[in-house]
Amino acid sequence: MSSIDLIRMGLKNLWRRKLRTFLTVLGVIIGTSSIVVMLSLGFGMQESFQNLLSRMGDLTTINVHKPYIGGYGGMSTSTSPSMNNDAKLDDTAITDFQNIPHVVTATPIVETWGVIKTGRYVSNTSIRGIDPISMKYFEYNISEGRLLKPGDDLVVIFGGSIKNSFYNPQSSGRGIYEKPDIDLMNDRMIFTFNTDVGRETFPGENIETPDYEDYKIKAVGVLEEGNPETDYTVYAPIDTVQRMIDEKERAENSNNRNQNRRNEY
Repeated sequence: MSSIDLIRMGLKNLWRRKLRTFLTVLGVIIGTSSIVVMLSLGFGMQESFQNLLSRMGDLTTINVHKPYIGGYGGMSTSTSPSMNNDAKLDDTAITDFQNIPHVVTATPIVETWGVIKTGRYVSNTSIRGIDPISMKYFEYNISEGRLLKPGDDLVVIFGGSIKNSFYNPQSSGRGIYEKPDIDLMNDRMIFTFNTDVGRETFPGENIETPDYEDYKIKAVGVLEEGNPETDYTVYAPIDTVQRMIDEKERAENSNNRNQNRRNEY
């Protein structure tokens, strides 16, 4: 019996048992479709979960903070004997972190808030100090310019979306929207802790603020957009930001002393 005869006999038997053939084919189709759908759902959920985690930041980075043990009004509510209240996040702690196996680098971070002014536009933003040597090991993807490097002082790196945070305070005070034309890499910019900079004053209005310094900053890089952790943050060398914070505190303390003297008289 030839192969053609065998094929012809098989088709004849299948045609003779139409219902059985139909149910068998239907079962194969349903089973195959179920497997394809389950695999598609599994791959889709895995991709969605990975995207969710990636939006939270770099999966290889761990942020270490001081524990919050404050209760109502900032009073401590922790009585656990295992809590080491003497632990400090200082240079010794950074060295200990760096010596942990598989840790590539560790850097302290200081952060403060202020205003960046360029022309008639301002942006209320945070400025974050980071070790320039360690910055290249973290997930900071440059779209323009470069990362920080040792020896940098009053230079900054802008987040990818911070250009959209600038506005004209005088126009916005009148309810007028003015689209800013900002060149982050080339425009002259000043950072200050004076939140009233650029704001229009009214007759008889007396605004007394500490004698804050104006820092002429220069952008050396702009990060890629799409990371909510970095999009609206300004990065600078940690020594520069710490110096700014110290000078800010001195200006505020001096202003408070002057006010106390005037109140005494």
